[in-house]
Amino acid sequence: MKSWILFLILCTASFGQANSLSHEVYSARVVSADFQDHSVLSFNELYRGSINVNLGNKRMSLSLMLNSDCRSGMFCAAAMKEWRLSLPLRSTYTTSCGIRIFKASTLVGSMSTIYQELLVMDYAAYRCGDKKSDFATRIEFKQIDFSPSIPNSIQQSSTFEAEDLRLTF
Repeated sequence: MKSWILFLILCTASFGQANSLSHEVYSARVVSADFQDHSVLSFNELYRGSINVNLGNKRMSLSLMLNSDCRSGMFCAAAMKEWRLSLPLRSTYTTSCGIRIFKASTLVGSMSTIYQELLVMDYAAYRCGDKKSDFATRIEFKQIDFSPSIPNSIQQSSTFEAEDLRLTF
């Protein structure tokens, strides 16, 4: 009887621990952006932003508040705009150097010809080499258009630096 109760307690504790891990949400404040020249975001400046990695919902979201590049003498419809991206989380792993990597990606478009990828690299536990990275979290966004009407695929990419990725839930 004692062994049965002990087994039941261990199973309940293990389930509770696994269940709590699946609801983890990590967040970080984006502090800088490098938009590729021909990117749709290239005529904007980062005002503020955030990255969220939700392990429970298996989604990763990037939110940016952008200042439009409003040249003098030109009419601008809005000085500030919001850009959001939410993609399904495909994989998480840790490298041998301690970098935690989260990858989200999807195909979009009427014929699924546009590939979008969001990669988050958390350097908080980095342990290789003499030099620690200048940033705590690096984010890369990539979009590739494989439309048949376009002879060569069009690729856009942007990189971001963020503060420490912290557990928020």
